[in-house]
Amino acid sequence: MTVVALNPNATVSNTGSIAGGGTAHGALSNDNDANHVALSASQAVRVAMANMAAGAPYSAILTVRVSTASGGGANLSWPPLPDADVVFYASATGWVNRSYALYGLTKPNVDNAEVLLSVFGGVMSISRVRLIVGYLVPPTVTAVAPTGTQSSPVPSVTWTRTSDPETMGLTHRVRIFSQAQYSAGGFDPATSPATYDSGVIPGGATSHPMPELVAGSYRAYVMVRQQHLAADVQSSWAFGQWFYNITPPPVPTLSVNPNSAAGRIALLSTGTGTAVRHEIQRSIDNGQTWTRVRTAEGTTGSVPGLVAGTDDYETPIGDPVVYRARSFTAGGIPSAWHTPAATQLDSDWWLKHPNRPILNVKLDGGKLRNYPGSERGGRHHEFHAVAARHPVIVSDTRQSARGTITLQLETRVERGQLDELLDTAETLLLHGPASAQEPDRYVRVVGHRRRRVVDNAHRPRTLEELDWIEVGRPPGAMIGPSWEP
Repeated sequence: MTVVALNPNATVSNTGSIAGGGTAHGALSNDNDANHVALSASQAVRVAMANMAAGAPYSAILTVRVSTASGGGANLSWPPLPDADVVFYASATGWVNRSYALYGLTKPNVDNAEVLLSVFGGVMSISRVRLIVGYLVPPTVTAVAPTGTQSSPVPSVTWTRTSDPETMGLTHRVRIFSQAQYSAGGFDPATSPATYDSGVIPGGATSHPMPELVAGSYRAYVMVRQQHLAADVQSSWAFGQWFYNITPPPVPTLSVNPNSAAGRIALLSTGTGTAVRHEIQRSIDNGQTWTRVRTAEGTTGSVPGLVAGTDDYETPIGDPVVYRARSFTAGGIPSAWHTPAATQLDSDWWLKHPNRPILNVKLDGGKLRNYPGSERGGRHHEFHAVAARHPVIVSDTRQSARGTITLQLETRVERGQLDELLDTAETLLLHGPASAQEPDRYVRVVGHRRRRVVDNAHRPRTLEELDWIEVGRPPGAMIGPSWEP
């Protein structure tokens, strides 16, 4: 914050006498008690205060230094604010300071404001009137980069900032405009349509990641805002202008091959020219929303190479799905998207490991014996007030879904495969066909019971009861070999 002490700089009216000579506002602005304004009953002095610098006040204290030989009272009025009048009394023991806090000030309240002191009893001397204001100075912003012609994507928009030493309450906003947008009539960086808008971001950062842009001329506008208590200030919009002189790689071709027996879709994106990496995404709502496919590099959909392939084990079973791919140069320049026709995976139930597909367990041939559904409890907290008949219930979001499935396994090998999967104690995918009318669920298995079938002790058949709780999609890369039938 910045603090300034404002003194009177003009006399509006004065019916008292001035000890020490000069003007009333001069006597009230120095620290010489001998130079003061003397007022008797029914007399008053009114002075105008100096203006403050640019900024937004959030606190103020008005200090008056007074003395009286016989004791007296006065009214102190701050006309710019309603209900800012006070009554005070001075002792007969010499000069004393009286201070009063003023609330709700704005800069217009401070600039050209007047202080009125009127005595209603006794004789009072006033040697100083001072307004101490705490305020925020508007920040200033200078865009640093990007500027000029860029032959490769710029990683971020950067800027320098000067702001009030009080760094709390800082936010910033970045808006990027194409040449057609910033050249349009009536252009306003705060309200005009933009190619990209970061929204208001809290914090004192001085850079922001650059979105993906095609070749062309752009301006990045930056604005910094600061708030503290009642004060709210913002910088002007500063911009950097640059031209993207980039040539994107050709659109890759994408082959999509369902393998129902293995519970996956094989994806192969083939680039040309300068492509060194590919990104592959999946949509289950006909292109309305997209999800990055899990690859050996994580859930970013990224696959390295001029020709890049991966398998998607998490695609829905029995529902149409659409894939798209694009390639990138070594400098990070993307191609346009290639979107092939929809495809579909037809398969049975699976219990899969999203990160280690070699551990997947296929539940074909009726191995999923029972899947009765799920349940979701509430999160309710009960509080009992003294002498109250009914409790107070505080509710939160519902709990995650949970349930039990029963598998029927016939061999020691099948039981060993299930144990190896469950021993990871990691998130699994309970993956079934759309015809079952149960959603795909990422789950943690929290209980496992193995039982022999009644009257079948001579046979290796077992019933495997798995208690599960639904969780979110796990992060991480897909590692290890593929599952093969």
